[in-house]
Amino acid sequence: FGDSRAGLEILQKGGREKTYLLKRFLNPTPRVKEGVEAAKLGVKCGTDVSDGLVFNLYTIANASGVAVYLMKERIPISGELLNFTGSFEIALNYALFGGEDYELIITFHPSLLDKIEKFGFKVVGEVFEGKGVYLENEKLYSQHTIAAYIGDLSEFFLYAKKDVISVKEIDIRRYIEFLYDTDKERTTINR
Repeated sequence: FGDSRAGLEILQKGGREKTYLLKRFLNPTPRVKEGVEAAKLGVKCGTDVSDGLVFNLYTIANASGVAVYLMKERIPISGELLNFTGSFEIALNYALFGGEDYELIITFHPSLLDKIEKFGFKVVGEVFEGKGVYLENEKLYSQHTIAAYIGDLSEFFLYAKKDVISVKEIDIRRYIEFLYDTDKERTTINR
């Protein structure tokens, strides 16, 4: 995971050398055979990772009413990506949020583990009761959610006409009232 994001960065910076990362961006390998085999085994839930691992896991978690817990040491990160980023943490961020990898993620009953691994799938986490996607107990947010929070904060500071240090509780309460009065979406108000 994350190779395609690095390939895109290489291309955006004018790189044209046929590197592994650039190939992963320009010519992703569809995992059709693996998906067909997983379905034959009885797997009923899966998707490709086109929007980023976390975003696509959120899609599964929300649709299924469950929580997904990822284990960072199990998330496949190529040596090429590690070399490109120079850091495991940055490479992990690419793997979690990069997108365009077109790998498959599936959920399955533990009794299928040995058969699933024979088709090249790697276990990167577990499904539990709850909501959301977590990386070793830390809740992850998609880039879309983070952008929404940043937008909300920007709007608040424009409204308050103050910097962070001088904001008081009453300013926040008045802003929430303002949001209700202007019929803002409930998700915006809740954030």
